[in-house]
Amino acid sequence: MSFVEESEQVFGGRAGLTLASTPRKTAFCAYAICQDDLFTVFDAKNDPRFKDSPLVQDDIGVEFYAGVPFFAPDGFPLGAVGIMAHEHRDLSAGARAFITEMARSVEHALAAFLDDDAVRGPDPSPAGDMTRGDPSLRSHPQGTDSRKLAQAVDQTADSVLITDTRGIIEYVNRAWCEGSGYSADEAVGNAASLVKSGEHDKAFYQDLWSTITSGRPWTGELVNRRKDGSLFIEQKTITPIRDDQGELTHFVSTGKDITQQRSLQAELHQAQKMEALGRLAGGLAHDFKNILTVITGSALLALEDAEDLPDDVVGLLSEINAASEAAGALTRQLLAFGRKKVVEPQPLDLNEIVESYERMIGRLIGETIRVSTDLTPDLPAVLIDETQFAQVLLNLAVNARDAMPAGGSLELATRLVELPGGSQVGGHSLTEGPYVTLTVTDTGMGMDEAVRARAFDPFFTTKMSGEGTGLGLSTVFGILTQLGGSIGVETAPGKGARFTLYLPAQDIPAVSPKPSIGKHGEGRILVVDDQEPVRRLICGILREGGYTVSDARTAEDAIGLVVSGNQEFDAIVADLMLPGMTGGTMASLMKMRFPDLPILYVTGYDSTVVNTSNLTPSDRLLRKPFSPPDLLDALAALMETPDSTS
Repeated sequence: MSFVEESEQVFGGRAGLTLASTPRKTAFCAYAICQDDLFTVFDAKNDPRFKDSPLVQDDIGVEFYAGVPFFAPDGFPLGAVGIMAHEHRDLSAGARAFITEMARSVEHALAAFLDDDAVRGPDPSPAGDMTRGDPSLRSHPQGTDSRKLAQAVDQTADSVLITDTRGIIEYVNRAWCEGSGYSADEAVGNAASLVKSGEHDKAFYQDLWSTITSGRPWTGELVNRRKDGSLFIEQKTITPIRDDQGELTHFVSTGKDITQQRSLQAELHQAQKMEALGRLAGGLAHDFKNILTVITGSALLALEDAEDLPDDVVGLLSEINAASEAAGALTRQLLAFGRKKVVEPQPLDLNEIVESYERMIGRLIGETIRVSTDLTPDLPAVLIDETQFAQVLLNLAVNARDAMPAGGSLELATRLVELPGGSQVGGHSLTEGPYVTLTVTDTGMGMDEAVRARAFDPFFTTKMSGEGTGLGLSTVFGILTQLGGSIGVETAPGKGARFTLYLPAQDIPAVSPKPSIGKHGEGRILVVDDQEPVRRLICGILREGGYTVSDARTAEDAIGLVVSGNQEFDAIVADLMLPGMTGGTMASLMKMRFPDLPILYVTGYDSTVVNTSNLTPSDRLLRKPFSPPDLLDALAALMETPDSTS
């Protein structure tokens, strides 16, 4: 580090040099202060500006120089921070940034030593006047403007902290006070560990301290703790300061709060992860939905003849159907999680949903826990997404199971209540009016107040590592608030837990359950699907529904059947993604001869994977997995109104 005076260059810090000064006319620093940023000299011995410099001619033999100027607040150049070498150097981007940061640190350090009535002086500013007397600096004309320099440092946006070599704080600027929550009076005289967060291990702090006490700057990210206990992240540089004898006297710390930046980066990373998850789920969905379609459809077809089957077989078929529907729901939930799908609420009877999942919940939580219901009859409908609410029930059931490792009881009860305006449930304000409630009560271990207060926080869990994500209850809370409701919990250690869900009552009738297959229509249908189990299932459902059915495995086979004219088809049911030729291409070729031929496409792919924009008005789309009634309803609607789309 060197200062430029009227006739000479004076070294303020000269590690490795015996010279105290050199003539200004051949000084590197004199040229560096004329630049705005890095100034470099690669061959000083042959450079006419510097070849006569004592630094070049004497035993020192400098050949390379790189320096960055530092300035007073009014823009007056004071000197430069530089490095010198005996041979040519190529500076990396990191080295350039380091020299620049050193120059900025020197600017801060100078401000800390320019006047006497200083760190503990009577200045009324929040951080005090940080100038300190130094006769050698006061001899410079710019030294008379030291108070202006101090004010600039005090008001800079970056935090500045100065300590002695023991780490005792001597000065903090306003930005440091605002960022930490401590006043200057509270900070000065205390150790810099006042804001230590404990987020870094002992080795981290040891490395930091050994670096700066050896005279080297330390740069990195530091997590500190504010006065109110909250954490913040700083991009920090701590620079050692030496006197004219080369002795360490102080450390200057400059920092920029990057908490928000890191938060945004974390959000971006999460968004990228969710996008990757969505793509993965979409890629797996097609084959998985094909399997689910066969399982669900086969179970429902078998249940159509339930009167001819033993009761235990009917029970097993019902469980197969319920499990496959739950698997399909979870698949849709995974896809929605990856792409943030908008929910599709419908007016539903909460009692019917609880009853339909009661047996599955019993299987899920095990035989050691008794499941019972207490359902109030004739409840008004609630507007919910059935798939999402199934997730709510299953999450609460699993949570109760984990709270009762030795067994117990679980009760699901529904009620109709009237809430006054401004009612608070789970920290969420609900509007005045009637609500349908579902209370899930267990006899488990319960929660203390500290755990209860954080029960709905994302990623909070009291389970052992690997046993839970901490997302179950937070997902429940998010779903209910999205539906205009909320959830509250009453609990105490050893007293179990009572979760009460509130959903706004609706003055509209609930949607009726899906009808059985029955007879839907007449006509000849061509089924095209390369998956043998799926094709066989669709054909069986359609025959059961009263249709005459032919089938083809490939698009080419289907085109041959249609254009041959040997059979006339009233509609086509085709997979949208056939091997060799898509269903859309196949349909285009068929419609060249039969332009009004209605086509029902089935697909297991998400809309982000397949392009449905080229569907004609006489086409419809049905997504897998589907139930037999879903298929028959879609086909009936297609054949009744061939000019409509879905």
